Formats: sequence, C-alpha cells, structure tokens
Amino acid sequence: MKLKTKRFILKDPTLNDVNDIVENLNNYNISKYLPAVKYPYTTSEGVLWINFCKKIKHEQPRTRYEFSVQLKFDKRVVGGISLKNINKQSAEVGYWLSEKYWGKHIMSEVLEKVIEFGFNKLKLKIINVSFDKGNVASYHLLQKFKFQQSNWKETDEETYSLLKKDWEKMKEIELYQIKDKKHQRFNYFFDKITSLFIKSEYNNIKNPKKILFLRNDHIGDMVHSTQIFREIKKIFPRTKISVLASSANKSIIEKNKNVDHIIEMDLFWRRKNIGSFLNYLKVLKKIKKERFDVGVDLRMSKLNVFFFLFIPKIRSRIGYYNVNGGKAFLTHPILYDKKVHVIKEPIKLINTSFGTDVVKDYFPEIITDKKDEQDVKELIKQKDIKKYIMIFPGATNESRKWREERFNQLIKIFHKKYPAYKIIIACGDDEGEIADRLCKENPFFTISLIGFGLRKLSLLLKDAKVIISNSTFGSLGWVVDGNLIMLSNGIDLEIHAPLKKTKIIHHKLKCYPCDWTKKCKKPCGVWCMDLINVKEVMNAVDKFIKQK
Repeated sequence: MKLKTKRFILKDPTLNDVNDIVENLNNYNISKYLPAVKYPYTTSEGVLWINFCKKIKHEQPRTRYEFSVQLKFDKRVVGGISLKNINKQSAEVGYWLSEKYWGKHIMSEVLEKVIEFGFNKLKLKIINVSFDKGNVASYHLLQKFKFQQSNWKETDEETYSLLKKDWEKMKEIELYQIKDKKHQRFNYFFDKITSLFIKSEYNNIKNPKKILFLRNDHIGDMVHSTQIFREIKKIFPRTKISVLASSANKSIIEKNKNVDHIIEMDLFWRRKNIGSFLNYLKVLKKIKKERFDVGVDLRMSKLNVFFFLFIPKIRSRIGYYNVNGGKAFLTHPILYDKKVHVIKEPIKLINTSFGTDVVKDYFPEIITDKKDEQDVKELIKQKDIKKYIMIFPGATNESRKWREERFNQLIKIFHKKYPAYKIIIACGDDEGEIADRLCKENPFFTISLIGFGLRKLSLLLKDAKVIISNSTFGSLGWVVDGNLIMLSNGIDLEIHAPLKKTKIIHHKLKCYPCDWTKKCKKPCGVWCMDLINVKEVMNAVDKFIKQK
C-alpha cells in the first residue's frame, strides 16, 4: 500500500525503516505524547513494531493501516501515521514526526492524504483522534482540518472528530482559492445560494454558428487569449467569432483575421454612472440580436457571465466557476483545478467544455497589416532609428511600476555605455507624461512614443535589441519573441511568467503572490519593486546586447 503527496511517500513499514524509526522515536520530546512508545526506544522494539505491521497487512477485513512517512528525495523515514480501529463508519488517526522536521508543514500534507484515503477509499463517515492536552501543535493541526471537539471515547486526553460532510465542505471551499485566496469564502457561498434559485442546464455543443468571447479587461489578457480565436477557427471554420473587448485592448485584435466582429464594452459596473449603464443596455441589445450559440467568459468574472451571457440567454455558457464564482449562471461550469500558465487557461476551457483535445497550439499571436508596417517604417525613417532599445515605464496600477527615477538612472547609464543606440520610451495616452519627462531629462538620444498603437508597437518590439518593461507591457514583448527584461512585482509567476527569451527580475517576499490590483501596503516592510536595482537591470541588458 502506497499513498503519495507532493513531498512524501506513505508506505508499509519494512525492516529497512528500522534505523530511521529508532533514531527518531528515541526522543523524549516525541515519546511523551505517544502512550504506546517507551523511552528510550530500542532497535528490538522497532523490529517488533515492523513485524506487527507486516502481520496486520494480511487481515481481512482490515481494521488498521500503518504508514511510514518517507521523504521522496532521499527515501529517509521521518515519521509515521496510522488509521486504526476501522469499522464501516469510523476510524482513529494517529501520527508522529521526527523533531528535526517540526514546523515545516509536513504533517499537514501527510494528514490530508490519509483523511482523503479514509473518506474516499474506505468510505468512512467520521475520523477520530485523541492527543495529549499538552500537545499544542496537534491542536493547531486539527483545527486547520476543521476537527471538532467530541467525546467519542472516555479518556484524559483531548478527543476530536471530523465528519465527512465537513471535510467535503472544506475541500469545496478550497477549490475557490486555487487562484485567489482572498475572496474564496464569499464566492463559494455566493454560488451555493444562487444555485438554490437558478438552474442552468448542461447541453451538448455541436457545430456552433456563432460564439461570443468575453475578454473586456487588460492589454496582456487579450494578448494571452488570441490563440483561442485561431484554434476555434481551425475546428469550426464557418463559425462567426465575436469578441467583447475593452477600449484598452480591442486594437490588439482589430486586424485579426480569425475575429469576425468586435463589441467594445468596458466594465460598466465600475464606472457607477447612468451613461455606462445605458451603454450596457445598447450592448445587451446587440448580443441578444446576434443569438449566439455559445458564450465563453475568458475573464473569469461572475459579473461578466451574468450581464453578458446569462441575461442575454445565450444557450451554452462556458467559464471557470471557482475562480470568481458564478456557477449557477453557467451551463458549462468548468473547474479550475490547478494553476496553469495564463496562455493555457483558455485552451483548457475550450477542450473541457467542447469535449475535445484537438486544441494544442497554445502560443498567442499579434496580427498586423501592411498599414501598420508602413507606419513603423515611416517612424524609423523620420527619427533616423538604426539600433534601438525600448523602455515601457508605465503600468495599469502603481503596485506594478518601477520608480521613474530608477528608469532615469538606467537610461543615463545605458547611453554612456552604448551611445550608438537610441532609446524609445513608450507609454499609453494616459501615461504620456512619464515618457515626456524621461525624454526631457535625456534629450537627443531618446524618443517619446505615446499612444502609438499596440499592433505597431509589437512590430517595433520584434527588432528592438532589448525591451525593458514593467509586467503590464511584458506580454507584448515575449509574444513577439523579443529580448524582454520584465521587472516583476508580486504577480503570480506560476501563472503570468513571460516565456521564450525573457529575463525576469523579481525579488520574492513572504507576501508573494499578492493582490497586485491594489496599492501595496508593504506587509513585509518593503515594496518588492524597490528591491530591483539599476545594476541588476543593466547586467541583464548587457547580456542581450552582447548576444549575436
């Protein structure tokens, strides 16, 4: 019998384990909490224990399981855990861990696996535990798993129990924190309550004539989703693809041959004015008129699903339900069961809901046209640009910005070292003042490029020797296979890390990953972006410049 966790193997004890078991159990700080273990603990007692474990393996039906807790990386046994007094309804769990490994969240990982085994494999209804009143660590461990104090047996020890229904509820709530740990309870109970009143029936999706995708958020989000339009067209070449885009990101797909129609709509509920709501009503009318067969929420937003898919009564409504809630509004609520890179999220969504695995090419693309190319050529000629690097000092919010004065220092150092290069400083219309200030500080060799257009910027990025960007514009840089240096704040790099040739500069604090949509409150006493220094950025620049 073997159970596996991320770091451990739970296996039947064997004689090979004796030395490790004796070494660890021969410790009064452990044995004082284990009534069945004497101190000192000898090798002969260890052998007797192993032989007992071998014997109970052959019991039918089994009333006890004993596991050695073995480290995966070096096969060392560091603890033990058991389920005993097993009957049709209940069992008792017990455990111990080497003192060397206390405080490393090991028993949390191990106990979770054994509880899962007891409820799912053995079909138990309740798992009991008793422990010494002085064992504070056990108390906190059991609290984490929602064990409740009980009187399942008469003893001087503390007695606690965990019901299967409470475990299942806890695991359901945990599903809502895979990507966002801050609002999981609200989203879970929101879905539980709305599901009492709203029933969205599942239906099969076959040869849809019209599909609406919701991607009304940031620039990078649209960039990371462009592959899905291409892949859907491959599967359903006659399907009309419409995209609900924001004013900020719609230009990314305006020349995309796989997108047949764009509907512009920002998050009107954030504007909180009558004009935004009236605009929504116009968009709602358009969506209803189109009679879409399928609606896909790529933004993972219950409000998106409700206002743009559910109210218009789109027949098949697809989305990840456990990131932001909204399960009741979806006919195809897909479980976001583990973190995947952001470019794989829409692919998984489509493969799961359409019942197909044919979508495999998950790399995004930015499609331009001849007019974009001509505009870029004219800029290069007009500004007499031969060799250049690009800097993007702006960001969607303050928590993602590197300080302007550090960009200024970097520009001066770079020009002194590489005077033959021009420096293009690019910003959106709303942040043009940053580019203008940096160019004013560094005249003659810098070029301010404000509101140049995202597609045209992508063309410039392809030929830039180096791209230096906060995380907001990093998406453009790596998607076009540019030499990107991304200055990263607390975004979850497991999900959002740029790929290909990117050099990521990031200093991880205990508060990582953070809610980067809000102003940093410096919970660790320092802002992670302030830890990025000019020297390390310049070192990354040097490496790209020296590449042939």
